[in-house]
Amino acid sequence: MAAIPGKNPDHLVQAHRIARDRVSRGLRSWKKSIALKAIVSSIEDCEDPEKLVAGCKSIASLLKAVVPESHLDMCSTEYESRISEALELLEGIDVSDFEDPDDGLSNVNYWLSDIYDYCDIHRIWIDG
Repeated sequence: MAAIPGKNPDHLVQAHRIARDRVSRGLRSWKKSIALKAIVSSIEDCEDPEKLVAGCKSIASLLKAVVPESHLDMCSTEYESRISEALELLEGIDVSDFEDPDDGLSNVNYWLSDIYDYCDIHRIWIDG
């Protein structure tokens, strides 16, 4: 399997093992799904700060619905710092974060990468 640019090969192997294990136990490969693609597409080339903020908040809202509370609780042994930080960023984002749209989108893309990785490992299908 060729490496996906920007993806850690170890992460890909781990995600594949988890999926294969689920299938071998008669389960679907994906536990849940989250409709992020349309939102991400709508803000991809957007330069309107208000639309960007609304898109980020929508992503955060959808994530909160599928991420277990234990993954967001620092006191939990299941705490997932990267997804917790991504949610905090997306929930707290405001128009001033997009004064320079390139910088703002660069930050959002950084966290989206972590969100995609989280979804891979926790078997959350990202769809429309």
